Amino acid sequence: MMNFTDLITLSTVVIAIAVSAQLINKSKPVFNLGLIAVGASLLFFTKTMPATATPDLHFAALAATDSMSREQDALEENLKLAPGGGHYTGLEYPETINPKKSPLDDQGIQNKVESMSDSKVIVAVTNGSVRLTGRAKDKYSAHDLVENVKEIPGVREITFDFSLEDIK
Repeated sequence: MMNFTDLITLSTVVIAIAVSAQLINKSKPVFNLGLIAVGASLLFFTKTMPATATPDLHFAALAATDSMSREQDALEENLKLAPGGGHYTGLEYPETINPKKSPLDDQGIQNKVESMSDSKVIVAVTNGSVRLTGRAKDKYSAHDLVENVKEIPGVREITFDFSLEDIK
């Protein structure tokens, strides 16, 4: 089914062709002006049509994948580290939720996370969202803690902001 933009495009091209057909019988300068009008309208509409067609066809989704390459993963990991190297900050989501494991409630998640971390980390849990703040030895230990928290059933997201003791 044609949408409004397609209808305008088609009618403009038909009018431009009809005008140029009428101009064939006229003088050469008027004919050249008609050809320029046809060319300009075709150029305009061929450049705008892919943009109007994209929402219906979703070509971008054909090449999209959920997995990242190692290079993309490394770049994303570097973005979590502050330019001076003193902070490790980000937001993570568990990859999958295992339906076989019953999710823990907020207090259960908090107890589990506190048992994994040391006393320099402050843990807050609300509706499965975990907030980790405090100090970590280095970015590797902070990363490991975040990855371990992602494995806890019932965790929906992890927001973290660590000051790093060892800047490497």
